[in-house]
Amino acid sequence: MNSREVLRQITELLEALAEQDLLFWVNLCKEIGRVWMACGIREQRSIQTEVTAEDAAVHVALATEQTAQINGETEALEVSSGS
Repeated sequence: MNSREVLRQITELLEALAEQDLLFWVNLCKEIGRVWMACGIREQRSIQTEVTAEDAAVHVALATEQTAQINGETEALEVSSGS
């Protein structure tokens, strides 16, 4: 069964349900809107998490670089004072 046939069957089911319930389409639209909103919220949280992870990586890289510079300067001072 291909996707077009599945969609056709879904459409037939929706039409049958709509004949039984006058508010079916209204309720279906509300439900679809709720699902879309939930998906949008999850996507937004995912983006926020990615940004937070990137920020953390930048901070770690900067701290590592600063530590390396400090260690290099300390070693240079030790060598020059030891000579």
